[in-house]
Amino acid sequence: MSKKEVKLKGVMDVNQVVTYLEDLANSLKEGKICVQQGEQFVTLCPDKMVDVEVKATAKKGKEKFEMELAWYREVPQEMSISSDEPEQDAENEGSSLAVSGPVIEMPEVQDMDSDDEGKTARS
Repeated sequence: MSKKEVKLKGVMDVNQVVTYLEDLANSLKEGKICVQQGEQFVTLCPDKMVDVEVKATAKKGKEKFEMELAWYREVPQEMSISSDEPEQDAENEGSSLAVSGPVIEMPEVQDMDSDDEGKTARS
């Protein structure tokens, strides 16, 4: 399966962050997280057990909070016994499960890559 990634980096209003985290919590409760930015999206299906890593730092006027959630997605395997080997369908080989669920829309943010915009956002 190919890697799919949607990434957000920038500055948001605190109320936008709260809404984003609430949407994430609701999606996590429903068992499906779909993150979308423009035409790109990634759908995740958390397992019942999730690895959690939290890190909080404060130094020289800058504070930072990081949270990482990770899990392994297990695809249910049907078991059967036969003397015949199954035929491999090249089109379906390595495909993922179809999922649908709530979508977490990535809000428009100020890009932090540019020095001018970064100074404005921090002022």
